[in-house]
Formats: sequence, C-alpha cells, structure tokens
Amino acid sequence: MPGRKFLDKPVFVLISKRTFSAGEALAFVLQAQKRATVIGEATVGGSGAIEFKPIDTRFTLVLPTTRVTSAATRKGWAGTGVQPDVKVPAGQALDTALKMAAK
Repeated sequence: MPGRKFLDKPVFVLISKRTFSAGEALAFVLQAQKRATVIGEATVGGSGAIEFKPIDTRFTLVLPTTRVTSAATRKGWAGTGVQPDVKVPAGQALDTALKMAAK
C-alpha cells in the first residue's frame, strides 16, 4: 500500500471487562502473534456463535454452537477472556500505554 509505514512502532491494545466478541478477537490475535501489547483488565470471554432454543414459554436454552481458536496456539478465550500482558484497571490503561509508548 502506498504511504508511510510504521512497522517498527509498538502497538498497544486496551481492553477491559467490557471488551467482548470482535474486540476480544482483535486483542487475542495480535497478542498471540506478538504484534501488540495488551493492557487493561481481562475481557468477558465471549467467542463463537450461540443459538437460542426455547424450552417452554418461560425458559430458553443458550447453546454455544462454535468455538474460536487461534491457528497458531490452538487456544481460545471462551470463558476465560483475553488476559492482558499488563494488568491495570481499565481507567489506567490509556495512561499506562502512553507511558510505555514514550519509552
């Protein structure tokens, strides 16, 4: 692609307990490939698709139908969430990333 490239610059991904689904996937993949430093709190742990199956008029079964894993690590983040490289409260993640980037 034309334009300036920043391949030698560090990448920081900020996550929290509110990060879910595609946000988790991005953090997980970049972390697994050692392409980014993940900073913040562990994520929710939602990966894959689910189906809702009515049991009766009051109850519905939430059924996981797929599970996403990394081709490189054969691991996923379902149930455990993406674990940050640098654990800090979500409110401190940006300041932490800025300090690390300044070094």
